[in-house]
Amino acid sequence: MSEVVCMDPSAIEGIGDVAKIIGGGGVGAIDRLRESIDPAPPQDSGQHFLELRLEQSGKRHYLQARPLKCGDLIEVWIQAAGWELARYEYAFGDGEAWAILSEDKAIAIQDDTPCRWP
Repeated sequence: MSEVVCMDPSAIEGIGDVAKIIGGGGVGAIDRLRESIDPAPPQDSGQHFLELRLEQSGKRHYLQARPLKCGDLIEVWIQAAGWELARYEYAFGDGEAWAILSEDKAIAIQDDTPCRWP
């Protein structure tokens, strides 16, 4: 049996904007919250996704139909910062693509990570 819990928006004063959005937002509040926290890049921003292809020599990622090689510069969408210039790297052992943002900062490029050529 599932239980529905309703919250009086006045009972969450002082908790912050996140609680107010959820408490008073009704249906769709979580989606609106997700959009405000995790905005997607603008539709006209030229976003694309990496495509993994199997070639005679092995696996290779492509971006906008152009093959990527380790060390290539690409831009990746970072929710908190927007488009960031990064160095593409591919870890053959574990099969993961990485965006190297600086000497001490890197992110794994997922299938749904927006990317584009600079």
